[in-house]
Amino acid sequence: MYELEKEVATLREENRTARQAIGNKLYLENVVSDLRAQLPVLKQREQEVVSLNVELGMLQKRHHEWTELAKQILGQPSGATPINLRQYIDSLQQRQALLTSEKTHLESRLRVSEEKQKESESEVEALRSQIAQMKSTTEQLNAVVRRLKRQLSLIIWVGTLLSTFHTITS
Repeated sequence: MYELEKEVATLREENRTARQAIGNKLYLENVVSDLRAQLPVLKQREQEVVSLNVELGMLQKRHHEWTELAKQILGQPSGATPINLRQYIDSLQQRQALLTSEKTHLESRLRVSEEKQKESESEVEALRSQIAQMKSTTEQLNAVVRRLKRQLSLIIWVGTLLSTFHTITS
């Protein structure tokens, strides 16, 4: 009887071990099933991670290029921050606005100067026309004066002749 009890105890132990094994098997099957269900999602996430790593590398490269450009523009190897670059761009925009305003002012002054130049050229042309007209009038008057001088000389000569004639005849 002792052997039967021992065998029963052994069988009970085997039964308990078998039940635990079955429970463990079912648990592991559930875990495997869950893992298999998660596998496509994990593969997709892994692809997303790879894609994001590639994109991160490209963005880091672009960031480095922008940082180098900012360093060149600002001339500050250590102080090339987005804030410094923004301030520099703002100052350039203000300077551009000032230069645009100054350019507009200078263009306005240029237009006024060009208008004054046209007026001056018009006045010069009018004065040249007056000078030409005065020269023509002067030449005409000089011709009249020469003619009058000849006539006066002739009158004086005739007067002298008459005077001489009167003196002789009287």
